[in-house]
Amino acid sequence: SGGGGGGGGGGGWAHAASAGICRLVFPPSSAAAAASGPFAAEAGGTAEGRAEADARAEAEAAVAQLRTAVAALPAALSAAGRSLSEVLYVRLYVSDLAHYRALNVAYASLMRSTPAARACVQLPLHEAAAGARVALEVLAAAPPKRLLRVCSLSEWAPRMIGPYCQLTAAAGVGNVAGQLGLVPTTMALVEGGALAQARLALRHSEAVLSGLGLGTRRPLSLIAYVVRESDVVQVHAACHAWLRRRCGG
Repeated sequence: SGGGGGGGGGGGWAHAASAGICRLVFPPSSAAAAASGPFAAEAGGTAEGRAEADARAEAEAAVAQLRTAVAALPAALSAAGRSLSEVLYVRLYVSDLAHYRALNVAYASLMRSTPAARACVQLPLHEAAAGARVALEVLAAAPPKRLLRVCSLSEWAPRMIGPYCQLTAAAGVGNVAGQLGLVPTTMALVEGGALAQARLALRHSEAVLSGLGLGTRRPLSLIAYVVRESDVVQVHAACHAWLRRRCGG
């Protein structure tokens, strides 16, 4: 869902629109990285203490970049004819998932009035821009917006592990939050490696869609993020088989 890409290295939002859905991108940016720092840890002390200080400084820099992006988001949405309350989906790309807890706290504070589905993915952002720790992709559409939250342990879908919705729907499109191969009753990864995790995550996606009465026969997009390159072939096969069965192809 969403339109074509936008972005560059200037540290600002770019947008495109298609079929009533507006897509905005805040790309990895050296300018945003420069604006977020420096967060240098103090020298001295033990090696363990310096490592902890460095980790805190990195997390603070990541949070600062997130705040910079979100602060600029309302104006970018307004320029595209949308508002913060109309955000459907956020893809939060981070350079290090070790910052996940700190970013979640900041994200919850910054986006509390904007319930949206979300995926959080670790990517080598520094390869696109030196010092980049955060990049965002946002989808928004005109109301009405429907949403689904799974806040407690259940047998049908994993509960949310961050400040987001499992599903939003608007403009005739359902947007499912990022799914992991978690066993809903225990919130532990299913055994069997990447293939088993992919199959379970796909079942979760279908279950979440059914929570708002949405089906899977007309999918617009399916994105799978894989940690190890050696797992790509089998995860791709699982996704292809799932689409073939659900689409009747």
